[in-house]
Amino acid sequence: MFVVTTNGQDTVRLKKLLDHHKIDGVILGNTHRNDPFARLLKSRDFPFVTIGSMDDESIVQVDHDNKGACRDLTSILLSRRMKRIAYMGQKGDLIVNEERYEGYLQAYEDAGLKADMTIVYRNNMTELITRRNADALLKE
Repeated sequence: MFVVTTNGQDTVRLKKLLDHHKIDGVILGNTHRNDPFARLLKSRDFPFVTIGSMDDESIVQVDHDNKGACRDLTSILLSRRMKRIAYMGQKGDLIVNEERYEGYLQAYEDAGLKADMTIVYRNNMTELITRRNADALLKE
């Protein structure tokens, strides 16, 4: 078993493994919109599964309901009269991040409330940024 980390959407390392017949199958740990890894594997008719959802029903996917889970968790806090619930995540093309954010917003909508967008942080791309955002929340 190989564990190969990728850099963003660069398929060079995966292509090398495929070209040299070093692997028999692939588990994709993250899924992106228009995922280049899935496209590459599918174009070569190479066996793979994804951990995460994709728009392509022909791809084997193992996932859980990220949107529903975040909606439910946020709803629980709202039902306990906590109205200012911060959201810390990322935006971009990772499907899991978008689904979680949608669930967070859906919980507020279901409760007839509006989320306080001043405490929504969707730029947590690095540990340093995440720490700065957490510090800003604590100061507020």
